[in-house]
Amino acid sequence: MERGADLPGDQENRMLEPADAEGGALGKTFQCILTEQFKRLREGDRFWHENAPNRSLDTDKTAFTQCQLQEIRKVTLAKIICDNAESIPSIPRRVLQQSKIFVDCNKLPEMNLDVFTPDFKCRQIKYRTWWAISTVDWSYY
Repeated sequence: MERGADLPGDQENRMLEPADAEGGALGKTFQCILTEQFKRLREGDRFWHENAPNRSLDTDKTAFTQCQLQEIRKVTLAKIICDNAESIPSIPRRVLQQSKIFVDCNKLPEMNLDVFTPDFKCRQIKYRTWWAISTVDWSYY
């Protein structure tokens, strides 16, 4: 039995440490590999929706503004399901996780589609809080 622990198929001896993650299904090494790969895919995709406008990549007219990104980030899978399913009064906020806590579909944040019109004005707001000297937010008027 002790000899079986030294075999290459044993989980504790694998390079990717699948049983060693803190509350996760993946080991620390494999988490790092996946994170790095996703980062490279995202940054290498010139059409990734969060990339800033870049004239040399010809995305200066197609990239989203900060206000548009702020609205896109409001969208959750819970909101999409509520908007597209009939007679669902409430739903778990994180629909892919098992939960006994439900949120009213009407209380999920709405996306303001006005920010996607060509003449929409977006401005940067700087303000002070007790925990940060300067915080930047985007607003529309």
